[in-house]
Formats: sequence, structure tokens, C-alpha cells
Amino acid sequence: MKKLFFFCALLVSVTLQSAPTWLGREAMLVQNFIGAHQLSITIDESSGIHLMSDDGKDVLAYVFNGKDGGYVVVSANESIVPVICYSETGVYEEGSPLDDIIKADLQWRVAHLADIPVEQRQ
Repeated sequence: MKKLFFFCALLVSVTLQSAPTWLGREAMLVQNFIGAHQLSITIDESSGIHLMSDDGKDVLAYVFNGKDGGYVVVSANESIVPVICYSETGVYEEGSPLDDIIKADLQWRVAHLADIPVEQRQ
């Protein structure tokens, strides 16, 4: 009985420590992506999240900046491929040409979801 209780307590503590709480689903996607691709990005939980919106209408994606550079951009729409782009260096800049391209691409994808085969969305 003591062993069962110990393993249950251990499992709960490991689960709580491993789950970032700063943005839920998107944060978990980013952490899993970084781990799976062995990227050298450490996400800055306090200041690394920027919302990208289309003129304030809709949230299109979340940008997770790294502590020492690098970033990962994740789609806010669950019907689209989660990771839009990433870099192990630099800082994502709103208003940059890349920002404009990503916004235009995501707006097009959302507007044409019905035309995109399901296997290409994910």
C-alpha cells in the first residue's frame, strides 16, 4: 500500500512539474516541439509571449521567444498545423516582413480551411 501511494504521489508531482501553466495547449506544443527537435531554445515564461492579431480582430498565433534568442510561432487555430515557424537565433519582431508574411498566410489558411485537405492541415 505504501508503494502504491508513493508511486501515485511521485506521478502527480512529476506531472505538475512538467506542465507549463503559462499558456496551456500552446505552451505544451512548444515544449514538445523543442524537445522532439532537440532545439537550443529555452522559453522565457515571463516575457516571451506575444499575441499576433489581425488588426485586433482575431488572435492568429502565439510567439514564444527564447531567453537567449530564438523563437517558436504556434497557430492559435487548432485546425492548422501547430508550429508555423521557428528559429534558434534572433528575436521575433512584430511589424517585420516575416510578421506580415505569417499573418497573411494564417489569414488565408483560416479563410480557406474547407479547401485544404485534412491531412495537409495537421
